[in-house]
Amino acid sequence: MKKRIFFLVIVIVILVLLLLKFCNPRPMQPLEDGSKPSAAILKSELLRLSDDELKFAIDFMVFRDSKNTEGSVRGKDLSMDTLKRPLTVFSLTDFDKTNPKQKESFSAILLVDHSGSMNTNDRDKKRFMAANIFNQNFGNDNYLMLWAFGITSKGYGAIGQGFVQDTAMFKKQLDSLQMTRVAGGSPLFQAQDSTLQYLDLNAKTKIKALLSLTDGMAGGKKAYDQAVSRSLQTNVPLYNISLKKDSEVLRQQALETNGAYIYVEETEELLSIFGNLGSLVNKTAVVYHTEWVAKPVKGNLKFGKSLKHTLKVKLPYGEIIDLPFEIDLVQSN
Repeated sequence: MKKRIFFLVIVIVILVLLLLKFCNPRPMQPLEDGSKPSAAILKSELLRLSDDELKFAIDFMVFRDSKNTEGSVRGKDLSMDTLKRPLTVFSLTDFDKTNPKQKESFSAILLVDHSGSMNTNDRDKKRFMAANIFNQNFGNDNYLMLWAFGITSKGYGAIGQGFVQDTAMFKKQLDSLQMTRVAGGSPLFQAQDSTLQYLDLNAKTKIKALLSLTDGMAGGKKAYDQAVSRSLQTNVPLYNISLKKDSEVLRQQALETNGAYIYVEETEELLSIFGNLGSLVNKTAVVYHTEWVAKPVKGNLKFGKSLKHTLKVKLPYGEIIDLPFEIDLVQSN
């Protein structure tokens, strides 16, 4: 009898351990590939505003390493930076994950900043290592083209001729750009306008995207408006990657054109970003949808024309990503 009870206890313990393991699987660790996790913001939207309450939504995607996105973030892993606004209480009211879409072929232009400031902000030329990872993960069913600015008297132009599917050919183009001396300024908006025109006329697929990496910009409001207008007319989203500087302008432009904005604080993040750009364009990874309510500790809310803040995302393996965002409050007036 005692042996039966002992045996039964052992079986129950094993079943409980298996159940716990199944219900709480060990989080997948990021690859040891020199990358750091990062995130892209796809939407920041005002939902409701009153004197004592602000409700807004933020959608984002997380990149774990150079080959994988992160789909295991939970609502309890999210928080707002309390040091920046200690007199405001933020509450998460809705958390959801959208299922990845089915993979489709797409055409993309990679527009790379090759201006003089990159000598300082990307001394190790991580942008080229990252672009090569993007190339390796790209897939033969997609079409890719390389453009750069800060390279010619015109200020920008194509590297090579036309879209390619051959990863070896694209690597040669990247190597050629890397050997070119950095120079000039950052006519980003003019370069975007030209590449958008090219994409509209020459893209091989229905899905099109312009991916821009820069540490600065120039061109003024007229050039900015022209690029946004062209993006909306041609239905080509702008995916803006801002290196070393959290740019309100680049974030606004990306979200206004249904693209995505990525702030890069450390160049190692470029490896996880570029490694998953295909998933970002195709939405073949989990997109997190969150809704928040902000209330004052006392009195009325005082945000001015916009709320600028930081969402903190704790990953299953302990890393924390800061995701800066801005909610435009003027549109409610």
